[in-house]
Amino acid sequence: MGVYPSNTGGSVMSRKKVKEIVTRFPNLECGFFAALLDYCPQACRHLNITTGQLKWRFISTATKINKPDDDPEIIYFNVGGGQFDQHGKPENQSLCQLCSLDLVRESYNFLDRRPWIRDIFELIRANDKEGERISRHHFNLRELMTALSYKYQDDPQLVLNWLTLAFCGVFECCKAGIPIKNIFNPEEMVKGVAKWAPLKLAEFEELLNEAVATLQQHWAWAKRAVKKAEDFGKFNTVFVTTIGEIKIIEVLSNSFKTGAAGRQAGYQIVIQWNRDRHCQIHGGHLREKLNGSIIKKWAHMGEVASEVRLLEAKSRGRQIASDQDLTKSGFVTFSGNEAVVPWYLPEFVTSLYNGTMSSGADIPPTVIDRQKLFEAVYQSLPRCLAVVKIDNGEREIVSQEEAINAL
Repeated sequence: MGVYPSNTGGSVMSRKKVKEIVTRFPNLECGFFAALLDYCPQACRHLNITTGQLKWRFISTATKINKPDDDPEIIYFNVGGGQFDQHGKPENQSLCQLCSLDLVRESYNFLDRRPWIRDIFELIRANDKEGERISRHHFNLRELMTALSYKYQDDPQLVLNWLTLAFCGVFECCKAGIPIKNIFNPEEMVKGVAKWAPLKLAEFEELLNEAVATLQQHWAWAKRAVKKAEDFGKFNTVFVTTIGEIKIIEVLSNSFKTGAAGRQAGYQIVIQWNRDRHCQIHGGHLREKLNGSIIKKWAHMGEVASEVRLLEAKSRGRQIASDQDLTKSGFVTFSGNEAVVPWYLPEFVTSLYNGTMSSGADIPPTVIDRQKLFEAVYQSLPRCLAVVKIDNGEREIVSQEEAINAL
């Protein structure tokens, strides 16, 4: 999948060692990168990172950093707009084409002479770019990580430490020849951690068990919330020319499994309202078979973002500069200052967020009325482009007709 840089080495142009890595609340990319530095000392040498006491610092994804690459002792990874942050890169704007690990590979090809890491990297990359599952196991590493992140929101270092151990265990499993489809399963990760760091196994398993219990609890909460929304008739169907019929539901829930529970119940758009009035609009896909191929189609949320951003500005008595592209990924700003309109369109463009765990308290809750928001989403969806993926190919922004003609 994808085309990778051909260089096999190189180093960051600095005599001073990197002593601090600034990142977001841990995700799979952060965990992979942290594990790589532990597992492969050569990575530290090539990237000019200290092999001594390395400090990790966590900031909101909404924090703006001026000149993030100016301090040679600090790396901004997956946040801050620096060398190792793919967000906002020109080649990433229209549809997510990069992950931060791709940018690391431009400085150090960590797959060179480590072919057994390639499959792991491919899964992490596909999950970040396209939302592909890393495993079909109900309690795979991504699910466990999300659960721990929710439970320990005030302790991202604990989450990253656990995630680093997990990835080192995964590296061990893959090197030992365990099938790639199994390496993110709990029982295999436990075997890998037992081999890599036996003295830390008990702590790893304790947090793993906490994560499983948290996941089970959140699934139960989310399913009840979706059922309650259905009982109250908080759903509708809209026809989108490029996609087909899309089902929308509005759910009141603080569970991090709400989007998944809504998709499981057959909805392609799940509007999730949290108790603090932050709101997430989760996207899902329609799936159909045609001429022996599987076509997946998502709504490109650019038009929804435009409508919602304009409604947010109007609800606040503000304006947005006329020269801004309201359908673009990332944030747009209000006129007259640099305050962002509190709706973030990620580069994969199939969801829209008013606040996430990784943005912390930096993003204020929306002031849009719930009914008005539902109407805005409903009315803007018919104008949406489709994001289409045929079988295991790359995702493309195309119309339904173009997708059929490509077969």
